[in-house]
Amino acid sequence: MRRRAGLGAIQQQQLAAEKYKDKGTNIQESQLEQMTKQMEVFREKLEEFAIKHRQDIKKNSQFRKQFQEMCAAIGVDPLASGKGFWSVLGIGDFYYELGVQVVEVCLASNHKTGGLMELSELRKRLVAARGQSSIHQEITNEDILMAAKKLTIFGNGWSEYRAQQSLDKVIGEGLCWIDEQSVERSYWFPSLFPGRTSQTI
Repeated sequence: MRRRAGLGAIQQQQLAAEKYKDKGTNIQESQLEQMTKQMEVFREKLEEFAIKHRQDIKKNSQFRKQFQEMCAAIGVDPLASGKGFWSVLGIGDFYYELGVQVVEVCLASNHKTGGLMELSELRKRLVAARGQSSIHQEITNEDILMAAKKLTIFGNGWSEYRAQQSLDKVIGEGLCWIDEQSVERSYWFPSLFPGRTSQTI
C-alpha cells in the first residue's frame, strides 16, 4: 500500500514552488533591465548616427527609408516627435510639409477628379510644384505615403453621409460608374486613369 503525502510534504512543495516563482520573477526583471539599458544605448547611438548623417537622411530618399526602417525596428518614430532631439533633425517637418503639399495638389485637381489620382501622377505633380533645384529633397512614393499617413492626426473628416454625397456627385457628372452585379456594390473611376485602355478577352 502506497503512503499518501502528508501535510508537511505539501507545504514543502508549495514553498519550493514559491521559491521558483520568485527566482523566475527576479530573472525576468533582470533581463528586462538589461534590455532596457541596451535599447537606451542603441537609441543614443541612433541619435549620434542621425546627427552625423543628417544631410544624407534629408536629401537621399533611399538612405531616409533605411533610416526609418532602422528606427521602426526599435520602436522609435522620429516623425512623431516635434520636441527634443528629433526636432533638431527636421525629419518630421519634411513629412508634414510634404503632407501639406499633397493636400494642395489634390485640392487643385478636385474639380476634375475629386482630388483622386494615381500615386505616380501625384508624385509627378509634387515634383513639378516643389521644383527640382538642389535645395529640394528627392521624394519617392514611400515618402508621399508616409506624409499622407502623418496627416491622419487631423482625422479623416469623411462621414458616411459626406462620402455618399461625393459619390452621388461624381456619378451625376459621369466620372464614376456603379457595378451592382456582385454581392457588394463597386464604384469605378475611369476618368481618373485616362491613359489606361481596357482589354476585352
